[in-house]
Amino acid sequence: MVDTGARLNSAKTLRDRLQKLLAERPGKLADLIEIERELARVQAEIDATESVLAAMRLRVAMSDLTLTYQARYTAASESIWRPLGDAFQGFLPSVVLSLAAIVEFISATLLWILLLGAVAAGLGWLWRRRRARRKGAAAPTVGTSAGP
Repeated sequence: MVDTGARLNSAKTLRDRLQKLLAERPGKLADLIEIERELARVQAEIDATESVLAAMRLRVAMSDLTLTYQARYTAASESIWRPLGDAFQGFLPSVVLSLAAIVEFISATLLWILLLGAVAAGLGWLWRRRRARRKGAAAPTVGTSAGP
């Protein structure tokens, strides 16, 4: 943005000089036409640069950045046993987290286990009942024998 602003200021200075030259009208008609062409080119460059600069300012105005930094200091000399100590420090929290996960799993699945168990028990009861009826109907009756 700084470079674009500086380029814009130098283009405006050049435009002012060209306008001054054109107002004084020195020289031939060809020189005047050349000055007018250069003035038109510089004015077009100024307009383009101003629009680019305005777009840059909008982008910068929309950008919002929040940065938080916190330094972490460690001891100059760490023991070789430090990782093992850290592991033992994390042992109890790991056990508690594992137990909490098990309790959550049981609480989430307990209702479904009970419902599926009840359905299985009901189906088993119906199956045994049907099987008992079939055995009762297939058993020969006592006292009837077909003999000589």
